[in-house]
Amino acid sequence: MVNKSILMRLSGKRILLLASMFLIFTGCKKNEPEQTEVLKQTGILGKWKLEMRSIDGIAGLAVECCDYLEFTEDNVVSDWIGVFEATGVGYETTGFFEIDAAGSTIQFNYEDSQKVYEYQIEEGDITFTYMDNNQSIVEHWRKQD
Repeated sequence: MVNKSILMRLSGKRILLLASMFLIFTGCKKNEPEQTEVLKQTGILGKWKLEMRSIDGIAGLAVECCDYLEFTEDNVVSDWIGVFEATGVGYETTGFFEIDAAGSTIQFNYEDSQKVYEYQIEEGDITFTYMDNNQSIVEHWRKQD
């Protein structure tokens, strides 16, 4: 009977020790700030195809066939900055973009250029509005799957 009692106390101490170690390792969380993927929430990420461009309110008759914009996140997912690639017939441009926190303008930075456009995203469409050579340009892009 004495041996059983000693074994039970040792087993109980082992169980208590194991339970304590389990709680120590699983109960502690790292105090890392949660990173919010802000660009993902805007709906801008992905590949977009130019559907129509108008200059001073006049839409061109040409069929827009081959202009694409692709927006991706950079390594800091908690900011409003990402990477873009614009491609089309005869050009390919890469750079960075930044969305203002209010969500009404986007700034493109590439090579030595910096351009600010107003933008609006609705149901798989994005519209850019900007001035170029004193002309009002409106571009309609459709999100690609």
